[in-house]
Amino acid sequence: MRIVIAIDSFKGCVSSLQAGEAAAKGLREILPKETQIMVYPVGDGGEGTLEALAAQHTGSMQFTEVNGPLGKKTLSRWYRTHTGSAIIELAAACGLTLLSPEERDIMHAGTKGLGELIETAFEAGCRNFTIALGGSASNDAGLGALMAIGLKVFDASGQEISNGCGESLAKIVSVDTEGLRKFAGCKFVCLADVDTPFMDAPAVYGPQKGANQQEIKELVEGMDNFASVSLCATGKSMTEAFGSGAAGGVAGAFACYLGAKCVPGAEKVLSGLDFSGASLIITGEGHMDSQTLCGKMPFAVMKKGLCENARVIALTGKADDTEEFPDAGFDEIREICTEKLPLQVMMNPKICLQNIENTAKAIAKELN
Repeated sequence: MRIVIAIDSFKGCVSSLQAGEAAAKGLREILPKETQIMVYPVGDGGEGTLEALAAQHTGSMQFTEVNGPLGKKTLSRWYRTHTGSAIIELAAACGLTLLSPEERDIMHAGTKGLGELIETAFEAGCRNFTIALGGSASNDAGLGALMAIGLKVFDASGQEISNGCGESLAKIVSVDTEGLRKFAGCKFVCLADVDTPFMDAPAVYGPQKGANQQEIKELVEGMDNFASVSLCATGKSMTEAFGSGAAGGVAGAFACYLGAKCVPGAEKVLSGLDFSGASLIITGEGHMDSQTLCGKMPFAVMKKGLCENARVIALTGKADDTEEFPDAGFDEIREICTEKLPLQVMMNPKICLQNIENTAKAIAKELN
């Protein structure tokens, strides 16, 4: 029997690899030794995608100090492959998990740290960039990142705007793209974990980043302004690319200014993994709901399972609105907590990993 485990991270709790190894440990305690169990770290463009892609290449992890989402210095990382390409994860530089709930400030958060990672990789000789966009703390339409790598933006008085954040979007009247010319021969591929349209990003994801209704309105107006100014300056649209609203509009901005191609992150990661011959596939993520069926990692894994005629079981900390999951192709959704516990307890990494292991044991006993 061949079993493939490809569980996404339980965000803010345990990594994809940690979750997968916990499940494998539970299975191995029960199943025969000859059972082949493969654990693949995965990511759909959000947290954990850097590690998932790094595991598919030879190369080295690089560490760089950058500005976090609110400007506080943070030690971030990116991966340089043996061919000299760069794999970068936005969440590692300016992700939501770098802020406490009390610190979330969508109007002043930005993506400068992402731009600093790109600049560092460029200076190191990289010309091909794969950028995982999920898990951002901001909605600056990539302004902070673009300014960090050379874009200049100006207000109505002709003054250069120095703070690349959501609040600045409505102030932009003109741009100077001269500083971006150095990237003309580069290739950018952005990995999106959502296919949200550009202008919908503030309303859909703003609340979880701390936005109130007035701020959402201001961000929508700001994004519309930045997109209009950029269209006039470059002749390219921010709103037409797949997943243009990913990371608060970073995908659309990179398509406009850097010629980036945006693709579903889950499909990109899974394309490098071998599911052949699997009779059981175990996937999952921390919270599964109707959004899971919109291209999230468990859904993409399930589709791979269907191609192999494998049974697909998803493990999750909490399941909501999963009535459509059986029709979509999931054989089973299992919550790893058998008793109701406070969220703070459930999010304890040690308890979470033990619950994943115990759930895998229960699955193994049914297989035996």
